Amino acid sequence: MTALPSKKIICLASGSGSIFASLLTHIQTLKLPIQVMGLFTDIEDCGAAQVAKDHHIQVYAYPNWNKHTRDEHCDAMHKQFQKLNPDLIFSLGFMRILSEALVKHWQEKLFNTHPSLLPAFRGHRAVRDAIQAGCKTVGTSVHQMISDVDAGPILAQSGIYRFSAESEDDLHEKIKTIEKAQVMDTLMHKLYG
Repeated sequence: MTALPSKKIICLASGSGSIFASLLTHIQTLKLPIQVMGLFTDIEDCGAAQVAKDHHIQVYAYPNWNKHTRDEHCDAMHKQFQKLNPDLIFSLGFMRILSEALVKHWQEKLFNTHPSLLPAFRGHRAVRDAIQAGCKTVGTSVHQMISDVDAGPILAQSGIYRFSAESEDDLHEKIKTIEKAQVMDTLMHKLYG
């Protein structure tokens, strides 16, 4: 079997980092030639940032987002992306909307995981919205990012049954279990075809 070529990726995250940690574990366990060049975050002390530090991965923090700083942060991120020259950029729960200019420039390499079966329940309240709508099947999608939020071409989806007694937090954690495998599958497909 031919050895896989080396690849470079960047991850974006704002939360606990469980999906990011799972991705790193898979890369290490399978001894894949994938270098994680950095974690970009809007919350300096989030769990994902700690996961990155624990794995000696550079953290790039861009805190205090608002309508006045978004373009500044995205311009700075773009410049850093150019320096790192990634093969792929994966948003793993990054809870900020990226600028249209950044997304357009990196669109072919920019992917997002989202806790719903898109196109249903776009946005940051996807799990809550699915519960309120009475959905019996929920899930996760990986899509290519475009300037519209959670509206890009869907690359992968997985669904699970929702029990009526599950809380929003419990259901979100349940969705993350399938999201982790789906992220890794999509990463391998996009990097190695």
